[in-house]
Amino acid sequence: MDLDREQAKKAIRGPGDEEDAEYNLKLDEGEKKRYQIDLEILKEQNTHREIAKSQAIGLMGVVFGDKDHAPLWIAIMAIFIGAFIWISTLYIEKVDHSMNATMAEHASKGWTLIFTALGYVFGQRVAKK
Repeated sequence: MDLDREQAKKAIRGPGDEEDAEYNLKLDEGEKKRYQIDLEILKEQNTHREIAKSQAIGLMGVVFGDKDHAPLWIAIMAIFIGAFIWISTLYIEKVDHSMNATMAEHASKGWTLIFTALGYVFGQRVAKK
């Protein structure tokens, strides 16, 4: 009876046996293949999202960005346009002194555009917080 018990103990395989290593190797290969398939599916989904997004934003979206960034870029452009108006009116006023009142009015419009755009940019950031 003692002999049967020893044979039974030998029949039980431990985690370090050769057959277990082969099983684990095949299991690891299967997991790697599953991971690669999941990765390919994720790449395909991301590619589809990028294509759909690029088609949705159109030509103006390419210039100004998506709906989250476009208002900010437009406001920045408005700041530069306002600054250009203000600088150009100062230059014209310096060259031709007869247009002082008209140029002062245009310069104030440039400042109005600059401050309106700045107010929008900082107001938008505060509203997001």
